Amino acid sequence: DLDGERFVRPNFSGRGLANIAPTVLRLLAPRADQLNLPPLDESVLPAALTDGVRTVVLIVADGLGHEQLEREIAAGNAPHLGEFLQRAGVTGQDKAPPADDTSQRGGDQPRSDDDAQQPRPGHGVQAGDHSVAYRPITSVFPTTTVAALGSLNSGVTPVEHGLLGYTLYLREFDRASEMIRCGPLNRRISYSDAEFGRTPESFFWAETLYARLQVAGVTRAFAVNPAHFGGTALTRMLHQGAEYRGYIATSSVEPIVSRILSGGTGEPTYVYAYWPTVDTISHLVGPLTPEHSAEVAAFDAFFGRLLQRLPRRGDTLVMLTADHGHVVTQPERELPFAEHPALLEMLRVLPVGERRAVYLHPRPGADDEVLDYARSRLRSEAAVTTRDDAVRLGLFGPGGLSERASARIGEVLLFPRSNLQFVTPVQMEDGTPMRVPAFRGLHGGLTAEEALVPLLAIRI
Repeated sequence: DLDGERFVRPNFSGRGLANIAPTVLRLLAPRADQLNLPPLDESVLPAALTDGVRTVVLIVADGLGHEQLEREIAAGNAPHLGEFLQRAGVTGQDKAPPADDTSQRGGDQPRSDDDAQQPRPGHGVQAGDHSVAYRPITSVFPTTTVAALGSLNSGVTPVEHGLLGYTLYLREFDRASEMIRCGPLNRRISYSDAEFGRTPESFFWAETLYARLQVAGVTRAFAVNPAHFGGTALTRMLHQGAEYRGYIATSSVEPIVSRILSGGTGEPTYVYAYWPTVDTISHLVGPLTPEHSAEVAAFDAFFGRLLQRLPRRGDTLVMLTADHGHVVTQPERELPFAEHPALLEMLRVLPVGERRAVYLHPRPGADDEVLDYARSRLRSEAAVTTRDDAVRLGLFGPGGLSERASARIGEVLLFPRSNLQFVTPVQMEDGTPMRVPAFRGLHGGLTAEEALVPLLAIRI
């Protein structure tokens, strides 16, 4: 419970997204120095699926939350994935959200973390085909691509790798920054340009999983991503040490992954493959639309074809997950910070983070003033908490914050209630207002829709 809202607390003890990379390292390089976070719990990934594994394929469907997947399966739009869930023992009653959940059709009370972590009937591994397992797991906080993919590709929490939001205050530049491009928010340049001279890798504090595998002697580690991602700031941060395989269209993901596995000679192999377009459709059109259903159907067809064509050596583990889900949002219900000039005057930098999880950085000495303003003027629209309380609640993982992580997280945090979203007014360097996309699906917060993601595991 956080300021009257029930949220899903991220899990880092074996039932969360950040536990996937420790699982891969444990399976493919058991004698290497292991990560501090544990691998996936046996309630999520039973030993029957992992004993003797020498190849791991991780498919990441950006934006395909657990509740979206169950809804599309129930509607008949994902027959291959539906069959795998049936084989895992997931029953029809699991397709409907529990009574206390916030569906995207209304309501204010999403499942709590405790509810999310308890196996519902059919979600365990006691029944069904023991070569298949399915459990919803939690994303990280904030539930956004840079934070989640940072943990997926390193096996550490966001406060350890540093990618704590789509936009962040970077103290070293004293400005709001966009972390996918890795440059000033109000300028169309990168910090790797000559003016700043910083490499993207310097903003990512963790060692990647690929680098750890290389040190352990696992040389076959691949990242399969859109070709135009190659060489970008985020790719350079997340995939250091990987052999990069780019694709022009998502239809090429299956043949690329199949070729990688067919070309091996039995040595340990890791393949990470990323599917971006469920997220794109969810943002621009919405997660409760025919377009979303059509995109999930296309992903389902890809996944079914991949499982049919991969070599069946008996030592391969295929896992499917997502970085976050989506909650339906309405552009006409945006909450513009431009309507709160007094608050903006109290801040050292514009509000940053996510539209659904905002970091406020007060000017020196203004912490109490900003907190009082948020609680008196914004509390009907957002749950309000402090950075220290968020740490105590475990939102950022076990332990405390380093000094450099604290600097990237605002002293005051806002979580929009229901399906609301905050919008920050950004003036570009040339004086023009930055165009703000009208999103009909969003993430970043800790509702069940945003925070619960699938973990489907199949041994072939």
